[in-house]
Amino acid sequence: MLFRSVSQSRYATDGYEDKEVVVQETKKEDNKIKIVNEEVTPEGTVVNQHKNDKIDIQVQEEAEKPKEETKPQTKHDDLSSYSKDVRLRINELTGKMREAQRRERAALQYAKGLQKQVEEVKSRFPKIEESYLKEFEARVESDQAQATRELQSAIESQDAVAISKANQRLVQISIEKERLSNTKYMREQEAEKVKSVPKQEFSEDQIYANMLKTCVEGIIKTLPRSRFDLRIGLNAVSQSTLDFVTSLGDVVTKIYNHPENAKKYPVMREMFHDKNCPIKTPYLVWFDDDTKIVYPMWAMRLAEAIIANHREGSRLYGTKMYHDLRNMSLGGHRPELWFKNADWHRNVNLRLPNKQMLAANGSCIDFAVGYFWALATETMRQANIPDVRLNHNGGDITIGAQVHQVGGRIKEFNTGKQYIWCPTKEKGGRRGYSETFPWGRT
Repeated sequence: MLFRSVSQSRYATDGYEDKEVVVQETKKEDNKIKIVNEEVTPEGTVVNQHKNDKIDIQVQEEAEKPKEETKPQTKHDDLSSYSKDVRLRINELTGKMREAQRRERAALQYAKGLQKQVEEVKSRFPKIEESYLKEFEARVESDQAQATRELQSAIESQDAVAISKANQRLVQISIEKERLSNTKYMREQEAEKVKSVPKQEFSEDQIYANMLKTCVEGIIKTLPRSRFDLRIGLNAVSQSTLDFVTSLGDVVTKIYNHPENAKKYPVMREMFHDKNCPIKTPYLVWFDDDTKIVYPMWAMRLAEAIIANHREGSRLYGTKMYHDLRNMSLGGHRPELWFKNADWHRNVNLRLPNKQMLAANGSCIDFAVGYFWALATETMRQANIPDVRLNHNGGDITIGAQVHQVGGRIKEFNTGKQYIWCPTKEKGGRRGYSETFPWGRT
């Protein structure tokens, strides 16, 4: 089974907590979608529960009130109204900026927390090793004393066989004592090196670079080199991140480097529809840069899921969720029009809430959460994935809609992050740039 890897840098999960094969690195990220399960009344249906009730209408005349004299609107009033709108807009932008800063701080705190945990584990290893060495040394001394007594007894009894065995045992013990002595010496040398090296503090750029390194190295170590085509997309990354990616050499098929932040889905589209370097594998897999492979056999489990479900029409695999368009249909707004105006829309009805039935008034879009998913390459081309109008948020929902419109199904995979893990929003996930869904109210 061939897999496609592409790497994404510093991106969020498109509004869901829950980082192809595709990996992209950037310092920016996404909003969380609130899912609401509700029933909907089919369009064109009128409900009348009291058709036989009689309604009495009473009309009460009121004395005509004198008309109040309206004052003409002055230029001062216009300026006040305009100033109020400006203040509201400034407050809105300030709130978004503070939220982005909060996410950046949360990501940094999470990374520092991981670093602290690693240091704690490393600090325990010397203690465990020291305890083992003491126990080993005590056992060697005890065995040596026992073998010496056995040799003395064999000599006194003139037992040649016992003398030979005792001598062999003493030779083996001497070898073990030499190993023990060498191990102690090496530990002393390592301790001297640690004392001479100052404690290193990682900058934010180094933390992000290490995050991407964890993701990419996980892919490389769990797949045979001949079984994947790795492409890495970079958005406004640090020099340390760029140095790491370029150091991979021919392991990477192509690097899509953007010094500026070109946003997630424009870069994804560049990677998927590269005429000079087309994707040739049957499936591609996407990884956000903050993902981590926690199950070495993840690719085999994914291949098994694809083999078992491809014939049934499944074309997209990942953590399955759904988005109800009714949540954005307030005040007469019609979010479904954004999808219906797309060139990939085939007039296929959406699913009704809490049901698997498609209907004209269906409002639910099933999708795979954006941090990790696998997609049939043929479906990607048929549905023109990702949508050309996408920028940074809402892409995973849109991809789910695109797969649905061309007749594909979405299959649950990686339940509970058992194969591929990514941090939650509270622990540093979905960091960076954020925007409203393109089908929301403008």
